[in-house]
Amino acid sequence: MTDTRRLSCPNMAFALMLPMSLPVLAAEGDASAPIPPRLDIHLFVHDDVRHYMSHERIHAGYVAWWLADMSKVVPFARIEVRYLPPVNGVTDIPYMHDAALGDWTHTVMAWADREGMTPSHTRKFLLITPQVPQPGASGIAWQGGSTAMASINGRYRVVAHELGHLFGADHEHGAVNYTGGWWCESNMYASSLSLRGNCYTYTPENQRRMRKYIIENPGADVGSRRGPLVAD
Repeated sequence: MTDTRRLSCPNMAFALMLPMSLPVLAAEGDASAPIPPRLDIHLFVHDDVRHYMSHERIHAGYVAWWLADMSKVVPFARIEVRYLPPVNGVTDIPYMHDAALGDWTHTVMAWADREGMTPSHTRKFLLITPQVPQPGASGIAWQGGSTAMASINGRYRVVAHELGHLFGADHEHGAVNYTGGWWCESNMYASSLSLRGNCYTYTPENQRRMRKYIIENPGADVGSRRGPLVAD
């Protein structure tokens, strides 16, 4: 099995660097309590990124705040983010072409199968690239699917945006808000302007959609594509 570095956020407003995996436990003091759902996020950093940005910097800028916000959006769930080490044939695949997401999906699902991972609607795989994964798009994902790609040349919410698509959030329910004396864009807002800030959160409706997706387990097509490809 591939060694990973795991960042675990069990209903906390921050992430902990942990050297080993932790089990998912039932509610304390109640052995019969249902095991809470686990959001299992696998982040692969493309080999092209490693030359100038570490996992720690990526986590600090693009992921840590998302973990903090998601612990409020889905307080009933355990969230785990795993940063995978370089994998030949996986973290070095070509991108910046129109079939990039299809190629990534095929590649990472074959890897997951070799690793003995059971398909689940709460297990997601995202590849972080230095340049756009597809011409004209800083991020691409299958709506409600399992795989996505995001460029660190995008805004700090690009990872949250693509993960939002995977968990059922959409552009339609994104919004521009006025808060703290300036305008900001929610995680799923599509028409980005550099003059506006990031809200670093999902709108209430997209939060509801994500909770519904996680709780109701949409089922059949776990492991690859579900809805249409969304390019951002």
